[in-house]
Amino acid sequence: MMRSVDLATYEDTQPVAARFFQQALRSQSLAHAYVLKGQALASMYRFSLGLSQVLNCTAKPTDTVACGECQQCKWTADNANPAVMTVSRLTCVADDKGEPLGEDALKKHFSKTSSPKNITTGSVRWMMRQVALSSNVARVVIFTDFEESPVSDHPSDIVPPVEWTNRVDASVVQLLVRPLSPVIFNQASANRFLKTLEEPPPNTLFLFLTDAEENLLATIRSRCQVVPFAAEVDPAALMVNEAETKVLSPVLAQLLGGADVYQVQEVLNTSVIDALGLTPVQLLDRLQRLLRLDFVRQPAIEKDFMRYRTQQQLVESARQKLTAKTHPEHTLNDLLFQLQRVG
Repeated sequence: MMRSVDLATYEDTQPVAARFFQQALRSQSLAHAYVLKGQALASMYRFSLGLSQVLNCTAKPTDTVACGECQQCKWTADNANPAVMTVSRLTCVADDKGEPLGEDALKKHFSKTSSPKNITTGSVRWMMRQVALSSNVARVVIFTDFEESPVSDHPSDIVPPVEWTNRVDASVVQLLVRPLSPVIFNQASANRFLKTLEEPPPNTLFLFLTDAEENLLATIRSRCQVVPFAAEVDPAALMVNEAETKVLSPVLAQLLGGADVYQVQEVLNTSVIDALGLTPVQLLDRLQRLLRLDFVRQPAIEKDFMRYRTQQQLVESARQKLTAKTHPEHTLNDLLFQLQRVG
């Protein structure tokens, strides 16, 4: 089952960007070009795809939510939507005339001893032809850099463009997001693109991903609005102490895995509160942090933003009730049942 996308769910990790784009969509004031700036490049790329899904959803529950079920949503979630292009050294590859390379030409192009050094003018020409085509969907063009890397114990947390996965063995090679720079997106390619950037076709959005504004040419930068992104969340910073983690993590896993809520209640009432000496409010604080840690560690394709947001809202509501001196046991029991229903 496909999952819906709600830009509000990004507020936990990217509050500035999430609120900025939500306001732009609600007020129908979305500009045609943005520089997404920050060190959280994987997060920025995931957000770009989420925004693309919201823009192209045909069901459109609200201005800032995508249904996750329509064809446009499914294509974008798989990073296979022809209306959503990623322009990089390794994707959107074309010859000097702006014609996309066929299978044999692609193999020859990437069989060289080193990867292409920059986004070519041919790639830019091909992209401009695509956005110029008449369409009733939003054309989104994401400019970034990619790096191929062997799959390791820390796999890439993005869904790569389908054109890349069709070319490589994704079980041994992964795609890492890297920032644009004057070398990657140079003057020749930028100049070819300036007129389109100044006067884009209707319903077109350009996103440039970089770690610093000065790493984009001034001719590009001056035609865009800049949106800052926060640094990636370090999972280590979310950890509670070892003793608490040892007790709480299995409890959380049982609860979210569908264990009988009465079994979880028994563990909470004995092992956690008695053995660790936590107050009910402290217990909820630890649960919130472990929920977030679990969410941060999940691969991008498995993240369920709506579920996570609901879980956090339920815990926060229970915390407020405890602060208001409601009965701790009743409040915790009610929370457990609600969390179990969310799954």
